[in-house]
Amino acid sequence: MGASMRFLVLLIAAVSVSACAAQRPEHADQFRARYGLEAPKSHAFNLCFGHGCKHSAAVQLSDAQWTEVRAIFMDIATDAKAERTRIAHAVALLESMAGEQAGTLTDKARTGFPLKDRYQLDCVDESLNTTAYLAMMKQDGLLRFHDLRGPASRGFLFRGWPHTTAAIFESGNGRAYAVDSWFFDNGRAPAVLPLSQWQNGWQPKETKTRASLY
Repeated sequence: MGASMRFLVLLIAAVSVSACAAQRPEHADQFRARYGLEAPKSHAFNLCFGHGCKHSAAVQLSDAQWTEVRAIFMDIATDAKAERTRIAHAVALLESMAGEQAGTLTDKARTGFPLKDRYQLDCVDESLNTTAYLAMMKQDGLLRFHDLRGPASRGFLFRGWPHTTAAIFESGNGRAYAVDSWFFDNGRAPAVLPLSQWQNGWQPKETKTRASLY
């Protein structure tokens, strides 16, 4: 086997064991349970960090904090598109609130290498946390046009590096949307876009020229 072929085999093997390797489709609750996480209750949940939920911290939001989240939805959305905008803003706010308690405020866009920072999140961490935020919104009746679905993945080689995201679907027509916060620093609004577009290798415009692992 030539040197170039050995390198390719080793690269594929390394990516296959990465925390961000493609995850099988499953329900949102099953996804969190696979990492030993219970469904969030009364605005309390475990926040994942450290790559593949290697570490977690208990987060308990106060009534005042949750009132801030509710305020984003106070001006009731008249359609699903407007609600997705509100979802993005709420996820950003919840990231900041949770980050203050868990120490993940310093989380930077993308995974970051080498993997030295305990409080850096990879795409699995981001997907688990965003799924918890969405579940809390759903529990509180803030989502009128959407429901949770399990995480979504895209594969290696043909559509870029393996990557996983939280996802929702539109209640009326079943259209799925990625809710991807991995591309941005902590507290920035995630990208919310059609899942089919995301699965075709979508990246933010400012980072398209960079490999998805960085």
